[in-house]
Amino acid sequence: RSAGGSSKKPKGPVSAYAFFVRNCWAEWKQEGSEKLSFADQSKKCAELWKVVPSPKGILDVWIRFEIIRHEKEMRSYVPPTGTTAAKGAGNVPVKGVKVKRMKKVKDPNAPKRALSAFFWFGHDERAKVKGANPEFGIGDVPRNSARCGEE
Repeated sequence: RSAGGSSKKPKGPVSAYAFFVRNCWAEWKQEGSEKLSFADQSKKCAELWKVVPSPKGILDVWIRFEIIRHEKEMRSYVPPTGTTAAKGAGNVPVKGVKVKRMKKVKDPNAPKRALSAFFWFGHDERAKVKGANPEFGIGDVPRNSARCGEE
């Protein structure tokens, strides 16, 4: 099972509740029961999940198998070249470490973004404000420049 697109990364394990909902929807579809909206089907599944205690034990066993399947698939997964893996994003998931999306390698020779109009204004205005008020500190100069820009 792939995550879609060109990525071959395995999908994460499906939770017991998601598996329960998927089975409920499949049963309703086979029965040919009345057509319900997505929200109504979700509400109905949530009510069944709260009331029916017996399938939860079976689903707990299933979720263990699902986690083992995911770990096996992740061991054989190799990230695409040109990307860096986040901390804890090795082949086996690390408990307690949130895995971030993989980042593209930044080109150090790429041009920088242009400055905004306020930065150009502040660059010109800083010398004027500092010359008129030499006692101003680091925070006072931009605060005064912003007041001048509002006027």
